[in-house]
Amino acid sequence: MRAALLPLALLLSPLAFAATAGYYSPDNVAAASAAFRRYSDALMPRFEKAERDIAVANNAVSELELGVLVLGERAPDTLRAHYKSTRKTVTVSFLQTQAHIALLEDDSAATFGAALERAIAGMSGSYTATECAAGPSGIAAIAGPGRGPSTCAGDDLNAPLAAAIDKDPALLAAIDEILALEWPDTTIPKATQPLVPLTGAGPVYIQVDDLAIALLSRQIEALGATFEEEISPLERGLEAKDPQALADAKAARDRYEAGVSAAGAKMLAAVEKSLKKRGESVALCANPAAFGGCEGEDKTDLLVRALQTDKKVQKALR
Repeated sequence: MRAALLPLALLLSPLAFAATAGYYSPDNVAAASAAFRRYSDALMPRFEKAERDIAVANNAVSELELGVLVLGERAPDTLRAHYKSTRKTVTVSFLQTQAHIALLEDDSAATFGAALERAIAGMSGSYTATECAAGPSGIAAIAGPGRGPSTCAGDDLNAPLAAAIDKDPALLAAIDEILALEWPDTTIPKATQPLVPLTGAGPVYIQVDDLAIALLSRQIEALGATFEEEISPLERGLEAKDPQALADAKAARDRYEAGVSAAGAKMLAAVEKSLKKRGESVALCANPAAFGGCEGEDKTDLLVRALQTDKKVQKALR
């Protein structure tokens, strides 16, 4: 008896060509991709340098600001101008770098996401790909057996998808284009500043911010805490650029600066008296080394230790 032929419609039905189930995770695809690794390896040193430069610059701006505030009326106009211009340069560099990194993150996500979609589409005839990270993650990873999904259904497509995107000409061209983009300049500006006379004009000097931290840390911390308490209720108004909130914030900042300068004047008077009694000819430097420092002989550590143990200096600062 002749076997009946299957209807053509049945031969062409989805059941006859059912795609195999498969899974992938974008993170795992990226980890297996040579193109992504090349991209990441090229960008990471640039990112780390920018992050390091900005961190050093921000810290140095804080040191310079403290030095200028502590000097108060002793601070020359040239030093004040140096502080304002340096702070502006560092702020602009930070904002430009932040915007550049945000753009890179968006471009990276869009570029690799599109390449992954193309790779998945290329497998559509053979696989039904579902996004799934094999093995528990997050809390499920430490919650113990049976607390979270441990497997994904179907074949692991991470490696084949990585191989596919590594051959994607559009992706490879986009990577070269992104890597060729120029990064904002995060070079720390340096300009040696003149010494500020105390018991002498130099060449021996004390770094002002180090002196203040050693002798005025409690007072400065208290002033900073008060400033934060006054600013905290103004946050919403400041975000909305409310004129009253801006005025109140400026007044709070002015009070903080005046407080630091008053404490600094009292400290410098006591330090000057102590150094004169010891016959030390010493000047002051408010410019951090990261911004070029000052010319002369830095004896900060030695002299600060001596001043910290001077009972008359400590008594004057109570």
